[in-house]
Amino acid sequence: MDSAANKSQGSAAGKKVGVLAVQGAFAEHAAMLSQLGAQVVEIRQASDLQKDFDRIVLPGGESTAQGKVLCDLGMLDDLRALIQRGMPVLATCAGLILLAQRIDQYRAEEDTLRTTMINAQRLGENVIREAKQKAAEIIRA
Repeated sequence: MDSAANKSQGSAAGKKVGVLAVQGAFAEHAAMLSQLGAQVVEIRQASDLQKDFDRIVLPGGESTAQGKVLCDLGMLDDLRALIQRGMPVLATCAGLILLAQRIDQYRAEEDTLRTTMINAQRLGENVIREAKQKAAEIIRA
């Protein structure tokens, strides 16, 4: 492969990447990874976690829904174990919230992975209200 082709495919070329495909923007991640030359493995059910992949993408979407689906499908503990054993992870938006050990506005009934020492803050009603108020102040100024 010439250097131009290598640059267009980037570091994903030849990699086997699992993409959590239970809710959210998984199709967009899978399409871009395929375009970059990665072999994409969609993770839709517990048995898919046994497939051959060496890194995983947790896409954006709705973290509460993703956590519930992961729990309902019996995937939460196995996915957590993969990550704790060192599986490289790319997480965007809701995926990052799933990884967070601490979540502001956390509800006790939520199921999350809690594998990464980060704090996540959702854009709850108070945050959105404050942002709208600040935007209104800027417009009036």
